[in-house]
Amino acid sequence: IKWLNLVLGVLLVSSSPSFASTSPECIRRVVWAEAGNQSQQGQQAVAHVILNRSKQKNKTPCAVVAEPHQFTNHRTPPESFSFSVKYPDPTGGATYFQRKDGKFWGPKRKYIRIGAHTFYGD
Repeated sequence: IKWLNLVLGVLLVSSSPSFASTSPECIRRVVWAEAGNQSQQGQQAVAHVILNRSKQKNKTPCAVVAEPHQFTNHRTPPESFSFSVKYPDPTGGATYFQRKDGKFWGPKRKYIRIGAHTFYGD
């Protein structure tokens, strides 16, 4: 398990120092835009989707969030916005989420519902 600690925009990932210089702000922006009004667990879940997809696609988290039509990341969080991702993935490995139950996503299977989001994976 990779332990993450994302507090006030500082990201430390024990086995991947490149994340420290490329990921904190892009993850923070997505979490604020997609889950800023959710619980800490909901915010962690969104961050883990980014990290899970990053691992699955062998891309940096910032490259993952920059893919077209995947995440809302155009809102800059206030300086006071902070969150911490230091626990195991609450989604069980999800690589997708949506804000509410919606149309069937084909072969994607539902993992868990946390707050206003439903998390899915392959």
